[in-house]
Amino acid sequence: MLIQFNDAFPGAAERIVAMTERQSAHRENIETIVVTAAARSQTRGSWFAFIISMTAILGGIYLVKLGKNGEGVAAIITSLAGLAAVFIYGKKKEKKELNEKADVLAKRMNNKS
Repeated sequence: MLIQFNDAFPGAAERIVAMTERQSAHRENIETIVVTAAARSQTRGSWFAFIISMTAILGGIYLVKLGKNGEGVAAIITSLAGLAAVFIYGKKKEKKELNEKADVLAKRMNNKS
């Protein structure tokens, strides 16, 4: 097909290949930017969650020290339960996404057969 383009328009095959290479490099660059941004966002979110949780736990400990045992223990348990819930939800979501990707891949493989 490139030979036909080249016969009709001299140099067209080389231009088409160069354009494809530029587009591929551009797409790879965008993917790198997106993956890097997602990783930074995830790391930042983890740090914020840690800070908020530690603040709640330390606040609960402080309340217990002040003699407000019920409120202090509730603050500690609530923050730990929140962390556990986020962890469990994240693992379920990750497993669901992996299963969906596996299904898409299996469908692609079946369509090629």
